[in-house]
Amino acid sequence: MDKKTIKHLQQLLRQGTITWHIKNQALNKDRELRVVGTKLNGQPKYKYFYKCQGCSTFTPHKELLEVDHIDAIGHLDISDPFNIDWKRYIYRMYCSITNLQALCNLCHKRKSSTQNASIRFQRKGLMREEFDDDFTDEIIEPDLL
Repeated sequence: MDKKTIKHLQQLLRQGTITWHIKNQALNKDRELRVVGTKLNGQPKYKYFYKCQGCSTFTPHKELLEVDHIDAIGHLDISDPFNIDWKRYIYRMYCSITNLQALCNLCHKRKSSTQNASIRFQRKGLMREEFDDDFTDEIIEPDLL
């Protein structure tokens, strides 16, 4: 299986989570019904407000929140396409509601960028360890004339 095919399958799995029923349950888990005004007949007008688990703010707009995995799904190691653990990847992507949280766009962006930076540093660290034997720690000073 080539890398393009793997990326395509990964994208299809992610698209499937858009209409996944557990995602709506995660959004509705910490919603709150509030009075936002009165109707013409004098009855109170209610609206649901959705809570961000990161900053604890409420918003009446469900579309401003994203459902995020508390424990990251992780990345597929496509360096060895015949050794990908698809079962584990799908299990982590389609997890139980206890591993999902609703985050506002800002909190989600912060969390994702922190995780992605951590992954990049880990990869660079591994790459550096592989090549450390080739370099010396000695400081070579130029000859002074």
